Formats: sequence, C-alpha cells, structure tokens
Amino acid sequence: MYRFTFLVIALFLVLISPLASKAEVKNNQANEIARVVVSEAKLKTVPVEISDVGKMYAVDSVVLSFNIAEKINVIHFQDGDEVKKNQVVAELDGSIARADVAKARSEFNLARNKLSRSQDMIEREPGSIPPQKLYELNELANLAKAELEQKKAILDNYRVLSPFNGRLADFKQSVGSYIEAFDPLVTLYKGDPIEVFYSVSQDKLEEIYLNQKVEITSAAVKDKKFHGVVNYISPNVNINSGRVDVHARVKNPDFQLSPGMFVNVRHFLDSKEENVLVPQTAINVKDKERYVWLLSDDNTVSKKTVELGTNLNDGNVVIKAGVEENDRIVTIGSQWLKDGMKVNVKDLKPTRVEP
Repeated sequence: MYRFTFLVIALFLVLISPLASKAEVKNNQANEIARVVVSEAKLKTVPVEISDVGKMYAVDSVVLSFNIAEKINVIHFQDGDEVKKNQVVAELDGSIARADVAKARSEFNLARNKLSRSQDMIEREPGSIPPQKLYELNELANLAKAELEQKKAILDNYRVLSPFNGRLADFKQSVGSYIEAFDPLVTLYKGDPIEVFYSVSQDKLEEIYLNQKVEITSAAVKDKKFHGVVNYISPNVNINSGRVDVHARVKNPDFQLSPGMFVNVRHFLDSKEENVLVPQTAINVKDKERYVWLLSDDNTVSKKTVELGTNLNDGNVVIKAGVEENDRIVTIGSQWLKDGMKVNVKDLKPTRVEP
C-alpha cells in the first residue's frame, strides 16, 4: 500500500515539474521585461525647417568634341576621372599638323633673320638698302609670323582641353577610332559646387529667402551631411502642384554627390521655435501608429500615441503632440509592456539636448 502511494506521488511530481519550470521561466522573463530605462522629455529651441526630396544637377556641364575630323591618337583619362582646367583630355593624330607648324616656324625664323640683317646693315651703312626693300622684308616677316600662328591654332584643334575643373563621364569614342568634327567625345561635369533642385509649398513662400541654409543627406553616402545655401527661388507657383521651385548650391569637394542623384533636403528658415524632444529609442511603431510609454509616479506605464515632428539626427526627435515637458518616457525595455504594468526603473537618463 505504501509502495503504491509512493509511486503515485513520484509520478505526480514528474508530471508537474515541467509546468513548474515553465512557470518559473515565465516569471523570470516577466521580471526581466519589467526592467526599463527612462528619460525625461525636454524643451529645446530648434530652427524651423522644410523637408523635401530633391535632385542633384551639375552647375556647369559641357560636351567636349574636336573641331576637325581625324583618327584619335590618345585618350588621357577614363570615365569618372577628375580633370583640372586646361588639362589635355584627348588628342588626334596630329603628325601632319605638327610638321606644318615646324615648317611655318622655320620660314618665320628665316624671314625674321633677313629683316634683322638688313636693319643691322642700314645702321652700319645708311642708305645701303632702299626703304621699299626694307618694307618688303618687314612685311614678309609679319606674314611668316601670321602663318606660324595659324598653323599653331590648327594644331590646337587636334587636342581637347578641359575648360574647367570637373569629372568626365560617358566617353563615346576610343583610341584608334575616326571621329568627325563636333561629334561628342565625352561629357564634363563641374562637381563642386553642385546644385540641388527641390520645391516648397506656396504657404511657405513668404518665409523663404536667398542665402538661407540647407542640409543634404543621401542614402548613397552614409553618415555624411552636405551644406549649402539657397541661390534661386522661382517667381512662379506651379499651377498643378501649388509648389515653388527652389535651387540651392551645395559644397561637394570630394565629388560624393553626383548629377541625377536623389537626396533629402532640409531647408532651414530664419525663425525658431521651442519643441518637446524625446530620444528616438522611445518611439514605438505599430502599423501607422507612433506611440511611447509614459511612466507615472507610482512606476506604472501607460501607452500614449504621439505625433512626430522633425528628426534632428542627433538621437532626438521632435514631438508635436502627445508628450509634455518633463514627462518620463521609457527608452529601453518597452517590448512587452502593457497598460498599467508596474515596472522597475533601472536608470534615469535625461534626454541629450545641446545648449
């Protein structure tokens, strides 16, 4: 009898032990979830800004070509290379033209020497050479000089020079190919500065001015901000969109921004306003809802839907509605929180706000 009772008790303990273990794990997880880090919402005066998606354009661009038809002898650069003003980009086969320049230079030197000898003779023996003869020699020297300059100008047509500092893109020809006069060879873009085109709502027309600052970011250039100023505001409002075209010139010393690239634009207005800021880590997302967890004086939490403003890109985000100054917000440990849950505050860290 006692043996049977012992077996029953042992079997019962075996059956309930997994349940007890699960309950213990669950309780431990609950205790772990209840530990949170919070921060206080703070006020900060920040510039009022307008955000839009813009597109980059080159300030200057030109299609380079030769003025004459001939076979390409050498190309000094490749697609994407940077060039300086007056650097030789490519050259045609100019052997004949160089020979013409050498011949013209020889003829000019000969004519100039004849003229110089005649002038020396007149100085030693006045009247030894008739004035008409001296005039003819002078004219021959001038004609030889003009011929030399013309041949040198023709030789220059066998080279393509960069008219400004920039970057080359999309070569159309290769070495050895025959190119006709004025056929496109390559496009040269001026990469620094570069311009961004975007638009703002007509409601902001009275608040935007030339020389206001802009900040550019791009998914193609990670963790980099580019800065510039507004240099054009359209006098017209687009009748279809109700928006105003704006251009800003942006510094791009390393050519990281390229023409045709889409970017994010932050246009800073001259006015400023106070905003409530919370850390980005406090923001929770569910479908289209954005919410935070507020911490009460008795260390219980409640869910609060918020309206987000500008992301300041310094770890903080502006809250337009839903949170007040000095509200305590859960920043870490919100994954399993529920309304009314009591939590253990691990640490209280104020929102990082620049003075």
